[in-house]
Amino acid sequence: MGDDLGRMPADRYRIVARIGRGGMGTVWRAEDTDLDRTVAIKELRLPEEVGEEERRLFYARMEREARAAARLKHPGIVTVYDRIKGEDGRPWIVMEYIDGGSLQDLLSAEERLPVRRVAEIGVQMLAALRLAHEHGIVHRDIKPANVLLEGERVVLTDFGIAALEGDVTLTSSGAILGTPAFMAPEQVRGRPATPESDLWALGATLFAAVEGAPPFSGTNPGSVFVAIATENPAPSVHAGPLAEVISGLLRKDPAARLSAGRTQELLAALTAASTPSSAASSAAASTASSESPGATRAEDGRPAQQRPLVQLPPPGPPPPQPNADLAQAGHLQQSMSPRLIGFAAAVAVAVIVLSVFIVRSSGKDHRSAGTDHSPGPRSGSSASATTSPPVREAVRVIHTGTSARTVAFSPDGTTLATNADGGAIGLWNVADGRNTAILKHKATIPPRLAFGQDGGSLLSLDFEGPVRRWDLTTRGSRVAVPAHETVHPAVSRDGTKVARAEGNDVTIWDAATGRKIRTLKGHKKDIGAVVFSPDGKTLAGRSALDNTTRVWDVASGRSLRVLPSPETTVLADELAISPDGKLLARTNDNGTAELWDLATGKKTRTLGTAVSSKLRLYTATVAALTFSPDGTKLATVGGHGDVRLWNVANATPPVVFSGHDGQSLVSGVAFSPDGKLLASASTDETVRLWNVP
Repeated sequence: MGDDLGRMPADRYRIVARIGRGGMGTVWRAEDTDLDRTVAIKELRLPEEVGEEERRLFYARMEREARAAARLKHPGIVTVYDRIKGEDGRPWIVMEYIDGGSLQDLLSAEERLPVRRVAEIGVQMLAALRLAHEHGIVHRDIKPANVLLEGERVVLTDFGIAALEGDVTLTSSGAILGTPAFMAPEQVRGRPATPESDLWALGATLFAAVEGAPPFSGTNPGSVFVAIATENPAPSVHAGPLAEVISGLLRKDPAARLSAGRTQELLAALTAASTPSSAASSAAASTASSESPGATRAEDGRPAQQRPLVQLPPPGPPPPQPNADLAQAGHLQQSMSPRLIGFAAAVAVAVIVLSVFIVRSSGKDHRSAGTDHSPGPRSGSSASATTSPPVREAVRVIHTGTSARTVAFSPDGTTLATNADGGAIGLWNVADGRNTAILKHKATIPPRLAFGQDGGSLLSLDFEGPVRRWDLTTRGSRVAVPAHETVHPAVSRDGTKVARAEGNDVTIWDAATGRKIRTLKGHKKDIGAVVFSPDGKTLAGRSALDNTTRVWDVASGRSLRVLPSPETTVLADELAISPDGKLLARTNDNGTAELWDLATGKKTRTLGTAVSSKLRLYTATVAALTFSPDGTKLATVGGHGDVRLWNVANATPPVVFSGHDGQSLVSGVAFSPDGKLLASASTDETVRLWNVP
């Protein structure tokens, strides 16, 4: 970055400091030496592997941003001053400098805002959007990060994917642009964005501002897309009178949404009224600065120890009340890499949503006892469940009160850790299901969790924030590894190293000091998954974009082996290495998992039956997988609602653990250290424990 400071694009704008950086560009604060004023300059930066045709499209898109914003003159829209080209032909946009942070920054600091303040922000956002819509411009990426705050002024920015009427489409065939958590259902389905799509995004942004988390969440873009298209938004807890506006904007049918005019009336009424600001007393952010490692104390959550959180079947008592503390502990969902979002949407979204509707309209329980509803056998070596495999029921059900995304056992097997859509972390007693603690953590999307070897600490691995180490006695936390945008963080079994996929590379970090140890290279395109071997000596990384899985020696950084991927995978992008380090398991979008011999680089087996590429079901997706401690079994979970336990050594049908809501995503699975219990986490707001046969 130091080399960039002092540069003079167009021999006029002196770069002073970096304001922000995203997946495709950097925004700089600069001085206009001709007019003696401070400006902001947006620079497009593309990875080297981007081809000429794709590069041309990105340049054209940025040109469109300049034209779109330049047509709009409004105090609620950033003013574009100039458009220049660098020496290499890349476009730069010179625009008004807003002396303030974004709504996203404010939410990161304050968690959520009072109802009246959110309504005031909404009024100004809507006024700017209405002007844009009158000029035939749809923003298509309204979210907290694109809402700037300068005192009482609210300003929309980043028209980089805005649609101008009459423009030629500048995206790849089928690609969808936008940020998953704030995209409208019609965008998710691949349909053109309309002004009503911006109104949906306005509603989602207002929800995030008043509740502290977006209305839809998930572990990856695909699960968020499905939630948006098929599920109801999260319930409003703090919205009060704003709930009517939000619910009216978040109607899935664009024609049924509140009109811009009616929305303006309702928001204006809220700003004029003396609205009690119950949300003003929201808890201060508990996380420390992500700039460098340092100690801080986290706010204690109130354990709900008095509530009967365990149901023992059969037949069991009525479901207990959900844990309200965990359900209310929220976070800010930030955007993911535009490259990953566009790619995932282009390949997967339409068939995901279609499949969910097909399953629901069939009138049949696709989780009926032990039946694998794959359409037919696959050629080659395959362990198919075409016969009815044995079905097991959970021995314990823990009701978490909010979607449970991942699950981890403590080293002694007595405690479970789960995360929530809001990023909050819950700790549970394995013996009786009692909630013992809530760590009020905020994260971009629910973090991955790993206990320290002593059982007294817990690592939370955020996708865009820092890696934090929690002291489970004091419930305080410190930054273990500084923040960096990543896709798939992983931790070594001994808790000493953290790996993060950062674009084409994998970076290895010392979890004790926060120091970067080395960078592993070799992939040509973005990496979507990384995993350490149990002994921490090797690491595997998978790229769905270059269709390879690469294995490295961690100590030297040397690439050991490259495994081909036969097809593109965007929803199911998980890896696991067996305890003896000999086998690698990976997931596919077609509902199968594969076993690979790391010594020979050969695929040994395919587990499950492939779904036709013409009907790639979300319900068939394998969302997570893990080996048993002795390496003889592999557990897989996904959109079908079941947990499946495969014998690694032979092709017998899997044991099916049935009980999760079949319409929900099971996205977390873990074995107890002794291998006797299996835990699964689901968006049906339960964690289920199963005896391993």
